[in-house]
Amino acid sequence: PYTCTPRPPVLAPCNPSSVGSISTMASKLALASLALGVLAASEPQATDVHGRQLDSCSEYSDCVSCLSDGGSSCRFCPNDNECHAYGSLFDPCSSGGDKPYYRFDDTCPTPTPDTAPEFLPDWMGNLKGVIGDLTLLDLSLPGTHDTLTYDLSLTPSDGCDDDSDVLSKILNEFASVIPDVIEDFIRLNAQTQGLSITDQLNNGVRFIDFRTMYESKLDSWYALHFLQSNQPSLTYLQEVRTWMDAHPDEIVVMWVSRHGNQAATGTDQYPSTDADKKTAYWADMLTVFDGMVADHSTTFVNETSISTMIERNHRVVFYATDYVEFTGSSNFALDGKLVDNQLGSSVDEEESAIASERAAFQGSAATKASDKKERKLFLRSMATSSPGWQVEAMADITFNPLHSDDVA
Repeated sequence: PYTCTPRPPVLAPCNPSSVGSISTMASKLALASLALGVLAASEPQATDVHGRQLDSCSEYSDCVSCLSDGGSSCRFCPNDNECHAYGSLFDPCSSGGDKPYYRFDDTCPTPTPDTAPEFLPDWMGNLKGVIGDLTLLDLSLPGTHDTLTYDLSLTPSDGCDDDSDVLSKILNEFASVIPDVIEDFIRLNAQTQGLSITDQLNNGVRFIDFRTMYESKLDSWYALHFLQSNQPSLTYLQEVRTWMDAHPDEIVVMWVSRHGNQAATGTDQYPSTDADKKTAYWADMLTVFDGMVADHSTTFVNETSISTMIERNHRVVFYATDYVEFTGSSNFALDGKLVDNQLGSSVDEEESAIASERAAFQGSAATKASDKKERKLFLRSMATSSPGWQVEAMADITFNPLHSDDVA
């Protein structure tokens, strides 16, 4: 199967185009709009927007061309797969359809083949004769960074800013005051995946970077990467369960955290979230995967063979941060502190980044062998962050009509 590693044995959730954490820049943009008293723009009603007549919206045949001018008055409706003027009586999405319309082209669904690849959806089962006697920690598993960011909303999460719980609450509370175009810019930077969780699994992904946060205003847990997801995070887990029922020889590893910090506990991990809310959500997660979660009192990821795990139907392996409070020290999870999370270099230092990756892979066999003894998961993330100056330049180009040509 495709992996993000040139050779075994590193488990590496990756996305080569990932921009990484943008909380600092996102907070600056959001706060600037609040400080300036910029009220959320009402939906444009002009007859001519960005040089396009509203009656021309129907001329666009696909989502991207329909929404090519961010903030224009055209909307793409997935109910009929047509481009409509905002507020049109002929737009089924405006009339209460079962799906919301798309407003920004970066939210248009990523085109995918009508059928899944032949080999990748069942690669573990197809290779069971070869890998069946190995343990899970002997394998290199392809994975994705910030797995659920393909479906982000425009609303900052309760846990959006790593450095300030208070700021996170303010941005969440006053999300309606932040102009949508700024929030969409944040979403564009926060999004690291374009494929749905089902499409990722169909393409061989077996490690899920599951980031979640309790959203107090919604009284539910949502996925996040600065912005919260459109759906409660249990919705995506149910999608995983449906996929796994259809692929009975596949094993999936999920690391549960707020923002990829394996060591933080309590409110440092999940701000303003009581222990009872965590344990209740953990119970919901176990219900979704009832009969399928590895019991680590009998199944050992560093000893039990893959064939045996499949026979026992112990095919979902959780590494949970804030393990004691979140799971109540459950046998159905391993402590997130056992994730040996190694990050790569920044993309603005290309030569040192290449050297760092080369050194990591050259020493990977020894690292995995050492980690395996302690049931640690060696995680080599190739989703490095863009430097701050690069994000600032992009913001300047996007929002400043008088930006310097040097920036462009």
